[in-house]
Amino acid sequence: MENAIEKKEPIVESILKMDSQLHNRMIKLFDISYHLVKHDLPFAYFPSLISLEKRHGVDLGNTYANPIQAQVFTGFLAEDVRFKGDEDIRKARYISVLIDGSTDKSTIENEVLYIKYLQDEMPCMKFLGISDVENATAAGIVTCIEEVFTTHDIMDWKTELVGCGADGASTNFGIRGGVISKLTQDIPWLLGIHCVAHRLELAAKDAYKNSYFSSEINSVLTSYASFYRRSPKRLRELSDMADLLEEKIHRPTRVDGTRWLDHRRRALSAFEKNYPSVVAHMNEIGSGERSDVKGEDVSKARGMVKKITSLKFLLHMALYIDKKKIAMAFFRCLPNNFFFNKIIYPSSRVINLYLDDATLAYLGFLDIQVGCQNIEFLHICSKIVLKC
Repeated sequence: MENAIEKKEPIVESILKMDSQLHNRMIKLFDISYHLVKHDLPFAYFPSLISLEKRHGVDLGNTYANPIQAQVFTGFLAEDVRFKGDEDIRKARYISVLIDGSTDKSTIENEVLYIKYLQDEMPCMKFLGISDVENATAAGIVTCIEEVFTTHDIMDWKTELVGCGADGASTNFGIRGGVISKLTQDIPWLLGIHCVAHRLELAAKDAYKNSYFSSEINSVLTSYASFYRRSPKRLRELSDMADLLEEKIHRPTRVDGTRWLDHRRRALSAFEKNYPSVVAHMNEIGSGERSDVKGEDVSKARGMVKKITSLKFLLHMALYIDKKKIAMAFFRCLPNNFFFNKIIYPSSRVINLYLDDATLAYLGFLDIQVGCQNIEFLHICSKIVLKC
């Protein structure tokens, strides 16, 4: 914090020397800056918010009423939050790190680090930092982790680190050259945790593999979304059809994505709500009476209507929707779950598991496909008592 103050010494000195009236004015300006970043608003709104406050009789002056000063105020606020967070982490006896990688708009690989620790005997999660990764290998990620800790002046992190959570990629959990393997060379007691949410995604994906849900319903959802998303004209006609039926149209969404459960849930939800309008519009296109519709599209529409109006499809789609709702209800409870909050600490290696009808209900979809590789993990999850 002292280093940050030294860099902006002229501003700090002026704040220390200002009178009480000016001091109160600066507090209000800092509050407005905080409001902007808290609600993810652009700094360009800063002058207009100051003008609004002046209309309410608040004296804020004109000296700092520009977006550049809003960035300066936000920098001080961020430095203060970071300083307090780093202090809490330094005081913790044990910490765990959660890592995940992603690419930004310029396709540069970045690694995000969160720290989990105990504060007043309660689990606490703090964002530590995000850093560029020179190469997305295990060695590059380990170097990135070390650099982030060094930047935050947390030098003894290796003696306090007890757990590391990440997704199940080989880069993280490779036996010989993974991130966990490399960290355990210096931290032999380290406990590597495969992300619970990621394992749940994989388990659900394996459970539906080679089933009617995967081969037929997902295929229909993909074709339906492609049919409308690639043609603004068809989407507009679908919207007009929905207006005639006094229905509200929901934009078709793609069924595939990184979040297997959530992408399918959203695609199913949109299709379910659009179903009457889709059937009516597809029947119109497949009638062959429109001169502006290609023969290829007529065939597609007829095939689609035949498929989505069949009893087998409707029954499976209804079951698919019900199972997805149960799965997502369980999935959303994970961040607040007692098991999820405690698992990364060594004292939680032995956990008493209790049967719970609410969580057992989640496993109802497993009878679709028996023998998936993560089925044992799902049975364990089913016995956790949710304390949301």
